[in-house]
Amino acid sequence: MIKFKTRTGSSSILVILLVVTMVVFGVLAMMSSYSGLKMARKTAQWTQDYYELESKAEIMLYDIKNIVHQSIVASNTTNQDYWTSLNRALQELDSSEVTLTYDSDEIIVKGDFVNSSGDRFLALLTLENLALDNDIAIEEDLIEINTWKLIPREVEYEDAIEFKDLEVNIEND
Repeated sequence: MIKFKTRTGSSSILVILLVVTMVVFGVLAMMSSYSGLKMARKTAQWTQDYYELESKAEIMLYDIKNIVHQSIVASNTTNQDYWTSLNRALQELDSSEVTLTYDSDEIIVKGDFVNSSGDRFLALLTLENLALDNDIAIEEDLIEINTWKLIPREVEYEDAIEFKDLEVNIEND
């Protein structure tokens, strides 16, 4: 029987297995970090879109609060003067994004804001008639926020299952 005294083959195999293992773990780590980067970018874009839409709604609310305040100051605390002044000032807000619905004692302001990504933000406010408390108008009671939310996108799922014809060749021996 012949014995080989050199053991270079087994150490070479160990080195090759170690290199292959390191490459596999390196690729897995890189794929994991890349997927985390993609998720972070998506989250950053979603956050930017959300706050862009909410800022439009906040601007609308700020404008309405200013209009209510100016209408109270200009009306000399009488309901009819306030209501007339408020209606006249709100007509300037009426646009494609902001719509007004008039009722007998309230005005419903609907802000429907859309961004370039197709996201929608809905702000629904109710402006009530002047409330007087000892000849002092309470502005906070005049504006009620009914809805303030991001409308989820509509997603269509495909329920159809595609079946393919497979050819199977069975040969009898």
